Amino acid sequence: VILYQYQKITWKKRPTLRRNLKKSKRLRPEHNLKVNIIIKMVAPGVPAGYEQLAVLGNGAFGKVYKVRRQSDGVIMALKIIDLSALSSNAQEVLRNETELFSLLEHRNLVKCYETFQNAAAGEQYVAMELCERSLKDLILECRRSQKHLPEKTIWLYAAQILQGVSYLHSRYKPNDTRLKCIIHRDLKPDNILLTGDSMIKICDFGISRPLGVVSKAVTLAGTYHYMAPEIIKGQKYTEKVDVWSIGCVVYELCTLKVPTFDTLFSSGQPSMEFISFTLPDMYSNELKKFIEWCLIIRQDDRLSVYELLSYPPIKAIIAESAIAPPTKPAVNAPVENKHKMFETDEVNAPSKPGNAAKDPGPTRSPAAPTPAPAKNASSTPVLLSGFTEEQPRAITRQVKKECYFDKNNNTNLMLMVLSGASVETIRANLHLCKFINKDGETALHMAVDKQARAYVELLAPREATIRLREAVFSSVRNFPIKSKKLYNVSAMMLAALYGMSDIVDVLRPYESGLQSAEGYTALMLAILAGSTTSATLLLHEATRQTQRGETALLFAAKVGNKDLVDRLIPYEAKVVTNYGSTALMEACRAGNMSIVKQLLPHEGRLVVYDMNVNLPHITKGFANKQEIKQLLIRLG
Repeated sequence: VILYQYQKITWKKRPTLRRNLKKSKRLRPEHNLKVNIIIKMVAPGVPAGYEQLAVLGNGAFGKVYKVRRQSDGVIMALKIIDLSALSSNAQEVLRNETELFSLLEHRNLVKCYETFQNAAAGEQYVAMELCERSLKDLILECRRSQKHLPEKTIWLYAAQILQGVSYLHSRYKPNDTRLKCIIHRDLKPDNILLTGDSMIKICDFGISRPLGVVSKAVTLAGTYHYMAPEIIKGQKYTEKVDVWSIGCVVYELCTLKVPTFDTLFSSGQPSMEFISFTLPDMYSNELKKFIEWCLIIRQDDRLSVYELLSYPPIKAIIAESAIAPPTKPAVNAPVENKHKMFETDEVNAPSKPGNAAKDPGPTRSPAAPTPAPAKNASSTPVLLSGFTEEQPRAITRQVKKECYFDKNNNTNLMLMVLSGASVETIRANLHLCKFINKDGETALHMAVDKQARAYVELLAPREATIRLREAVFSSVRNFPIKSKKLYNVSAMMLAALYGMSDIVDVLRPYESGLQSAEGYTALMLAILAGSTTSATLLLHEATRQTQRGETALLFAAKVGNKDLVDRLIPYEAKVVTNYGSTALMEACRAGNMSIVKQLLPHEGRLVVYDMNVNLPHITKGFANKQEIKQLLIRLG
């Protein structure tokens, strides 16, 4: 009885223990030796098989030690919980945590090595991966030093948190198929730990809830400052409550201030649609948008962790850092450095003076690209932007009961875009995204057609990459297809063809790399439309070809855009189309001497020797044909 009652008494409290024992008359003064023996037996420490190295933390219900497991020498954290200090409900929570904790396996979750219990001592032991500090400690350090975290570090932490939470939210976990969707419900800086190499580890699964086949939960759980509005209001909620918490954590990493968004949802406050906040000037608009998407008040409109993982800055930081998944990367995965968008090889590198004899020759057009497969195909394409292609939502009978559709299958959202409704009204109807009308248009396509940038910014995260089945471009003078039609057209292609550079800039992070059914990119269409500003924004799409093997450089030479030709030469010179033409040949046909002179050092030998070109045929009908022929002959 004495051992059980006083096992948690520390060494500093030995006189108190001795005094209490004497007063209770359980032991007489002559039994002091026995008291000392008992105190030695119950002194704080770790169970047999572990060597205590340090105390990491103290709590109301136990301690966390840094220990070395004697069997294999592994250093880990050992959590010792006093069961006698816990209520029956708290013990149930503890059982839930230890059971769940031992089943989870992901590199961004704290690894549980083993759990065991000492019933006689009334203690629960959890041996886990060692992480000696948390994001909370990091935030406190930054506050003390009055220094903000670099934006790249914040992206790195956000990406890892999303990866860990995406594992929790997945309906299928390869290590244990019994596990379904799990809501953490208490994501906060204290529960997000850091290893020595800046690896994020999420911990504390005490109030995590397996959602299973049930789509919503109702229990009040979590820490108030990081709690989603639907939990505060006592409404049913989904796993998107964790997304809200992630937004709060990233906000605190940026501002070094505890978020107070929870105060906005008290009973006295009017209803709101979105959160307004500011970040220090050092952080980009992309980071602010990321937080905004996490803090969308209506949970149905809030982005999921999977959608957030597709955000270009997140994809980029995953691709360039050690946190990338251990799988084979996609062929056209996001590049590491936006300033080194292309790696120049010996085939399409510009020719060097004095090395003409070593000219590698033409680059024959590869097999023509095929239209991107549907989302449910065996392999889903990954764009330059890092996004995968979205498919429109099906209009089922149930959907028609819940949402309004006119006779052309236009939703309320589409009609509001067409009528020029306020941005707040559009925002309130974002749950109607991803539908297409009978013409195959989405609300985003309509917003581009109306040149409404504010609408596009709202709709792009949800509807980008959904294609328009057919588009007619009768107003484009240099359009290379006689029918003036393109199929499988993206919203950014529409913006590029109409010269809307500001909208191209908005859509660029989402739709870079998309090609129409004929193989045209937004870069090619911007060049053909004569929009140099849009084309300059899209130069990262260079090296792609149409079904006929045509390149952006060929189109730039054709329309006589000297500046773009100069920019594209390092990446697309010496490419030969399926019908045997080059950019230089197109410049010759157009009779553009300045472009011909630009391209001669790079493609002249292809014309003179490799392609056996009939020079009179190329230059036929142009006043400067003799000058062009003389240039080619001198080069030969």
